Amino acid sequence: MNDDAPTEKLPNLPSLPQEMEMGFNGSEPVTPTSPTLPGHWPLPGSIIRNALNTQTNNVEVSDAQFEHKTPVSPDNLVATTDIFIPMPPPPPIHVPGDKRTGKKALYSLFILGLVTGLLLGSIGMAFFIQRVQNTPPYANQPTSGPTKGVTPVVTSTPTPVIHYNYSFEDGQNDGWEPQVSPGLKIENSTKMAKNGAHSLLITFNNKAKSTYPHLSAAISTNAPHAYQTVYAYVYVASGKNVQGKIYMLDHNFKGYYPGIYLSYLTTGTWHRLSYILPSGFQGTATRIGLEFTGTNAIVYIDAIYWK
Repeated sequence: MNDDAPTEKLPNLPSLPQEMEMGFNGSEPVTPTSPTLPGHWPLPGSIIRNALNTQTNNVEVSDAQFEHKTPVSPDNLVATTDIFIPMPPPPPIHVPGDKRTGKKALYSLFILGLVTGLLLGSIGMAFFIQRVQNTPPYANQPTSGPTKGVTPVVTSTPTPVIHYNYSFEDGQNDGWEPQVSPGLKIENSTKMAKNGAHSLLITFNNKAKSTYPHLSAAISTNAPHAYQTVYAYVYVASGKNVQGKIYMLDHNFKGYYPGIYLSYLTTGTWHRLSYILPSGFQGTATRIGLEFTGTNAIVYIDAIYWK
């Protein structure tokens, strides 16, 4: 069968000549490949082919963005292929009023810069005035140097003189004696001293941990009271696990001391023991004492005072 054979019925046509009518009735079949029928009536296949040819001949580029289109041939019905080529944006169009607009922008920038400069200048001036007002009048004055031939007077803060209540400089024990401590010995010595040339030498050997060798002295004048601090210097020449602390007795002979623990005393240096009399201390102190512990101990005490 020929590919150009009609696939649908012909429309109602006007009366045709007899020759054509005979052809349709099959007396003289007309081949579909004939270009036209008598009277220039095209066959349906020719109608489609002519339409395709017309479309192919009339193909044209409708948009500037498409450079090329593939035409459709009658023998190969293929969809058109568009090649998209992006076009650069059109150049800006200058109008006669652009120069005037640029001048206005420059003038606005100039005004803005002028206002900013004036504002910064006023701030800087205010800061400078405040700095000048806060500067003392003698800040920029030259420093006076020493006058020739005149020795400057150097003043110094005098060191406060400490009045020691017990310094043992008289060569005596100054009332210090052992208290319920048979193994403790006391004597005045010049081998070691914190103040002057004398101190009080004590020796003890506390083998039992339940006993603490201690010694004390009566206070006759200028007795300390609550809130005052009592000081005593102690030097450990030798011994093992030597410890010590101060204790005080009020006028009722009630004992006061800084906690239940003694301070560890290392050998070869002076240690300052201290105790602040509490607010509940009754009246003035009547006795001052030192309590120790340790074995084979050789200890010096000196420079005892309160303030």
